[in-house]
Amino acid sequence: MKRKRLLAILAVATAFSYVLSACSVGGDKPNKEQVIVEETVEESTPTPEPSPTEEPQVWEPVYTSQDGSMSIEMPDQTWSNKTDANGIVSIESDSGKIVIIHGKDEDMDTLVLPDSEDMAITLEKAKELEDGEFEVMNYSNRDQNGANVIYYTVSYSNTEKSDGVYREIVKYISNADEYYEITGDLTTDDEEMAGKVITAVNSFKILGASSLAGTGETAQDDGREALSPEDGTEDGTSEGELVDAEPADDSSGSDGYTDGYSDDDLADTNRTRTIYLDSDVGIVITNNDDGTWSDENGNVYTFDSSDDSIVRNQDDVDYFYNGEPGNVRYMYRTEGE
Repeated sequence: MKRKRLLAILAVATAFSYVLSACSVGGDKPNKEQVIVEETVEESTPTPEPSPTEEPQVWEPVYTSQDGSMSIEMPDQTWSNKTDANGIVSIESDSGKIVIIHGKDEDMDTLVLPDSEDMAITLEKAKELEDGEFEVMNYSNRDQNGANVIYYTVSYSNTEKSDGVYREIVKYISNADEYYEITGDLTTDDEEMAGKVITAVNSFKILGASSLAGTGETAQDDGREALSPEDGTEDGTSEGELVDAEPADDSSGSDGYTDGYSDDDLADTNRTRTIYLDSDVGIVITNNDDGTWSDENGNVYTFDSSDDSIVRNQDDVDYFYNGEPGNVRYMYRTEGE
């Protein structure tokens, strides 16, 4: 009996001792669950260095070559310079390109000038073009201030053979020492753009030290000699104005009509023509080299394609043409009518 009681006491004591030992794990403080917090280290992204700010390119209406030897007006803001090196300047856009080539010294040995309309046609045929696939128009070849100035346009009907070119404007300015070749190619059949390219080609100027400086420069290459801004006429009219004048009494052979035109200009119906609104009024018009003609007041005239005795202005008013060049009795008067 004592033995059983002793065993019971021991059992209780053992159980109690186990509980106490369990509660005392970790010292005097009660057991708590440990929470481990992991510190996250964020990797820093290096800040890129700021790139240099590019200056916006400003479009200039006139392009001057890097060597300062030439300049040309841009047709519009869609055109920009692409090449300027070794005497070659290229102005390009989606509408075509204008290429200027400056040759001298040994380049003169290989130069083939289209010094006649037949030669211009021959050079086109050398591109493997046949008759009927192109037309040379508005051909002129004249001397100006000691330079030979050749100008013409080419219209292509077979654009596959012409590498997609619809119209080409060609101008040569040359002497025995050097030459400039200005070629404008249009890859669009756009008459407005064609007019802009023609104007650009005719705006070409030779700058700096050159034996050709001051030649080949006309606002529109219609056969007139260029007048400098300070030039004028003896009767006080301004540059290029036409006046009604009596024939001059001199030995030069000039009829004394006006400054601004040479005798050759006034005698050549490819450069100047006289048209009539009635039997008493004659109007001198000049070739714009783009199929149109104009008078000094800016009126534009077009000849009938089937009858060149009929010509109309921009307002569809009919005039008639008798085949006369500009050196006839009646001249259009722009001042003091």
